[in-house]
Amino acid sequence: MRTNNVVFRKLRNFDNDSQESASMNSVGIKSGILLLICLVSACLSIIFFKTISVEMFLIYGAAIIATIVFQLIITFKPHTAKSLSIPYVVCEGITIGVICDLLELALPGEGFVIAGGALMITLGIVVAACILYSHAGLRAKPGFIKFFIIVILGISIASVFFALTSLVLALTTGISLWSMYLGSSLSILISVIMVIISSIYVFITIQQTDEIVSSGINKVYEWYAAFGIAISVIWLFLEVLELLLRIVARNRD
Repeated sequence: MRTNNVVFRKLRNFDNDSQESASMNSVGIKSGILLLICLVSACLSIIFFKTISVEMFLIYGAAIIATIVFQLIITFKPHTAKSLSIPYVVCEGITIGVICDLLELALPGEGFVIAGGALMITLGIVVAACILYSHAGLRAKPGFIKFFIIVILGISIASVFFALTSLVLALTTGISLWSMYLGSSLSILISVIMVIISSIYVFITIQQTDEIVSSGINKVYEWYAAFGIAISVIWLFLEVLELLLRIVARNRD
């Protein structure tokens, strides 16, 4: 099956020049290690940044830039995944930890609860995706995957267009589309849709990983496959977190 995920599409082009092939169990273990490191990094970041400070935002900004740089390097140079995937998830953990701290500061007594709820929901969705794939035999067809990737691309383009339009209006007229959007029921609906989309993406990522591993991909690329899974799960968590935050904010209004 062809794949439109850039990480897994590159994997299909690698030569299987090793006598030892990758295994799904090993990829799963490595994915778990990366996600656990991300969680520990987030927890340490939460403990370290207890108050808003210049250092917090400097480290937060540096972590975001680092995640982008690491992701680009790993995507185009897969052999670096073994050494760079861990720093990548550490930086992701730092950004998540700062976000959770800011939530708690903005919503005392609720911020960490919201983050914990998002974590539980994310774990539930991932476990459900694994069960549906491994035990229920559910599979996404090639046509659906292509359509799904087009949808994600369309959403990305629409998001960029909305951000640029909001910026232009804010600078020229003082009208803030973001404020209008965030305070509307439409924002919750869109967040629900994004959680559904990111959940499907996790399932498709699991399926594509299994298909590529079954094709006999070289074992040295297990970290690269694990990196791809980690990206999809972290994205899901952030979407769930945003949805819960919007619901809480809407109920407060």
